[in-house]
Amino acid sequence: MAEFRPIEISSEHLPVYNPDEFAREFFGRIGQRMELEPQKGTPITIRANALPLAPGLIAGGGSISAMTSHRTSAMRSDGNSDILICFPVQRMLMREAGGREFAAGPGQAVLGSLDRPVSFVSPERRNDFVTLQLSRAMLSPYVTSIDDKLMRASDASDPRLRLLRGYAASLAPDALASPHLRDLAARHLLELAALAIGPTADGHDAAMRGGLRAARLAQAKQVVMAHLERPELSAAFVAARVGVTERYVRKLFEGEDESLATFISARRLDRAMTMLADSTRRDRRILDIALSLGFGDVRTFNRAFRARFDRTPSEMRHEARAS
Repeated sequence: MAEFRPIEISSEHLPVYNPDEFAREFFGRIGQRMELEPQKGTPITIRANALPLAPGLIAGGGSISAMTSHRTSAMRSDGNSDILICFPVQRMLMREAGGREFAAGPGQAVLGSLDRPVSFVSPERRNDFVTLQLSRAMLSPYVTSIDDKLMRASDASDPRLRLLRGYAASLAPDALASPHLRDLAARHLLELAALAIGPTADGHDAAMRGGLRAARLAQAKQVVMAHLERPELSAAFVAARVGVTERYVRKLFEGEDESLATFISARRLDRAMTMLADSTRRDRRILDIALSLGFGDVRTFNRAFRARFDRTPSEMRHEARAS
């Protein structure tokens, strides 16, 4: 079984000479083979990663300096017709050979194909992005008339693309060590991509059963992590921000190792552990840490902390100071 190897590149670690060669190597390793043209007077800077989750499916992201990237006619002769879905944090332009141009900003996506004569223009000094690369053969059975859906910028109000972006951005290499988890993530991304582009009946059914639930669960967990300090953090709080019912939020966690309440408590305690070990916060009272993380009183916090870490907050702080 092939070993899982995330692909990473950072121009900070590259030789000062000819960094564009190394950037091109990165795009070559993920099968894109792009010609890069930096904006005049702007050196190439790039920090990017790619997660090859399955044959024909790569998730990635990062940031690049102002540049235009395209595949020359010689590059397009390699037969690669992978579909690209890119979510820019700032803005991105997709320019066809005939001059037609599509612009996408925050909340939008550009949908392109590697076998088309098109340029991707990243005009800002720094351009952050999340991207998906899917083989046409993998995606086609799940999408109706796929070529009619490409070479465009999406509607910023489309919730399906927001779910796809959120799920792709939530994937972390350390959580994908298991082949089973990589296969699951790849399947969910495929289903969500189909749902966002325009699914067949089978693609829609598959997304409803798997990918949509996974994306909603990731969205719910992101809401929890962003609001651990809120005392009112609950199923109702999460549901209001995800746009679903409280019952649905609870059902999302039914197949997980932790219920929603347990997940919230565990993440708060993990955050407390980090704060107690932080040398810059050693003068902060344990009571204040407990209250800041939504615990109603220090006794409840102490009991929960000991149950999770087999030591009291005071003992944890003492160990951190001694180390």
